[in-house]
Amino acid sequence: MLQKIAKIITNNFGLKCLAVVVAVVFWLVIVNVEDPERTRVFTVPVTIENESYLTDMGKTYEVLNHSDTITFTVTAKRSVIERVTNSDFTATANMRDIVNMSEIPVTITAQKYANQLTITKKSQYVEINVENIVSRTFDIQTSADGAMTDGYSVGDLTVSPEQVKVTGPESVVNSISTAEAHIDISSVKTDAVENTDIVLYDEKGKAVSQDRLTMDHKTVQISVGVLQKKTVPVKYESNGTPAEGCRVTGISGSIEKIIVQGAPEAVEGLDTILISGDVLNVSGQKDDLVKIINLSDYLPEGVSLAADQNAETEVTVSIEGVKTSTYKVPAGNITLQNVPEGFSATLKTDTVPVEIEGYASELKDISEADLVGTADLSGLKSGTHEITVKMSGNYKIVGTVKVTVELKEDDAADNKPPETNQPDEDVSE
Repeated sequence: MLQKIAKIITNNFGLKCLAVVVAVVFWLVIVNVEDPERTRVFTVPVTIENESYLTDMGKTYEVLNHSDTITFTVTAKRSVIERVTNSDFTATANMRDIVNMSEIPVTITAQKYANQLTITKKSQYVEINVENIVSRTFDIQTSADGAMTDGYSVGDLTVSPEQVKVTGPESVVNSISTAEAHIDISSVKTDAVENTDIVLYDEKGKAVSQDRLTMDHKTVQISVGVLQKKTVPVKYESNGTPAEGCRVTGISGSIEKIIVQGAPEAVEGLDTILISGDVLNVSGQKDDLVKIINLSDYLPEGVSLAADQNAETEVTVSIEGVKTSTYKVPAGNITLQNVPEGFSATLKTDTVPVEIEGYASELKDISEADLVGTADLSGLKSGTHEITVKMSGNYKIVGTVKVTVELKEDDAADNKPPETNQPDEDVSE
């Protein structure tokens, strides 16, 4: 049996070996035609390992030019390469391998089919910018955004905590100018408390990104006090007695009403702001008293002036003294009484000077045409006489009013004697 098998194998052995070789060649040809090699491009993110290597030195980094994502080529049989995706590769950069504090070499590893893949061996790096880590503490500035409902205003704004500590790359931290917290008050009518985020700004008012920064807290609590507004009148009262012969004729201020604000319970009971006391004392005063007064000093506790109000009012206490003024009374206003029978009387002047004493505000209202008086000619004889005139009305006449009257007998007179009129009222000295 073995001889038969050996004979079969050895019979035409050369041809059989040639057949095997030809079969292998044909197999290789068929395999390469049906499953050729292919090359594909893959893109994966780079994982940076051992970042603490820098942070332990008090430094931090920033990836430049998006170099933490790399692209590479892989070659493999088509049947293999078609089953490979980006997720089948990892790219790592170990911080301990950093070169010149600026580049980290990247290692690419296939997670499967590693023995069937050929990865491009081109050197790739993650480019980074290394900086010192610094910390700064900022006072938190608060502001109220929006307009409050009519009749209300913002009172005190308080923030807790009042400071924030910011840590990060030196260039970023040094670019921060202010740390701010804002609260929207457009719909607030009562005291409110709100948690709000801290926003960092540079010197140009542009928000600074917090992506590379750490803060000991990112939110704060803002408390806002709401004040009620009210318009109240301002009244002025003087005290004391002016100098002898003077009197107060009026008092006025440049501000007649003003808007105040405060807690509702404090504002509701305030109906008037009264300015009085020693500040408007006119004792011994002969001329107008003018004072600049700060209204804030006369507000009750818990009430203040609204933000847009002028606090200073100019108060004038008008004071006038007794003066004298001379009026030229028309001669026709002087009535000649008790002209002797058979005589006619004539005034020797067109006007009669009358000096009256009084306050300026009263004197200016006196009209010469309204001043009247009488002269009594009883018992006089023919000739020229100086007669005392009694003026009518409630006036304080200075001195004695006199007129010159010529008395003639009718047969020597050119005109009829004047009619005799009765005085309207008693003459005041």
